[in-house]
Amino acid sequence: MKTRSIWRKTILFPLAGCIAFMCVTAAWVTGTEGSGSVYPIGAETVMTGLTPTAGQTMFAEFNITYNANSLLNGQGQSAVPGFKLSVTGFAPKITHNWGIHLLGGDLVNWVAVPVLYEWVRTPAGDHATMGFSNSVVGTDIAYSRGNWHWWYGFDVALPAPVYHKGGPINIGQHNFGAAPSGAFTYLPHHGRTEISSRLQYYVNSTDPATHYQSGNEFLWEYAAMQNVTKKLALGVNGYV
Repeated sequence: MKTRSIWRKTILFPLAGCIAFMCVTAAWVTGTEGSGSVYPIGAETVMTGLTPTAGQTMFAEFNITYNANSLLNGQGQSAVPGFKLSVTGFAPKITHNWGIHLLGGDLVNWVAVPVLYEWVRTPAGDHATMGFSNSVVGTDIAYSRGNWHWWYGFDVALPAPVYHKGGPINIGQHNFGAAPSGAFTYLPHHGRTEISSRLQYYVNSTDPATHYQSGNEFLWEYAAMQNVTKKLALGVNGYV
């Protein structure tokens, strides 16, 4: 298997992929279990429409560090006295272009497998766990025409393999998710400018352990950036 390139995207949640930029986020209550999602929204805002060329493989590594010192209720008051949370993890992602032409594009498959360590402090004590979260696999048809790169396809998110009903801490959601998805990246000015966007609509299944039916989720990730040097880009990225 040949490797086209190695991309490393380091994420300090919710910032992704750049040294200096503004990050815009928006969120609404969605009715998902524990207010979580099977997809790590905000992880893929940069170059999201790019895929490897025919017969090639692309490797990406996503890293996350997240810390919280309070858990607030709807009135902005502390809901759990002494609450602290720390999350560290990484997710390797492998994308392969099979070189099979379909509907004018190329057949592409990918898989991302996140591994997380989580520690939480509550009045009941300290709790920690480590393991696999929700893996996501995708099948896409990818296109590249000049400065335009885009794809559309279907993603499936798998339940976290280890889940304890009523446990103090769990890694990931305990349900399947399926989503039609699509993305594009536009790279004019010899690639010095980037405009990218990714759209998904996740339909969630019922958690078999708790029988909770999460609501469906519309997810939008985007970026608009301009290279200042070969190693520095300024711009905006974010998610809704």
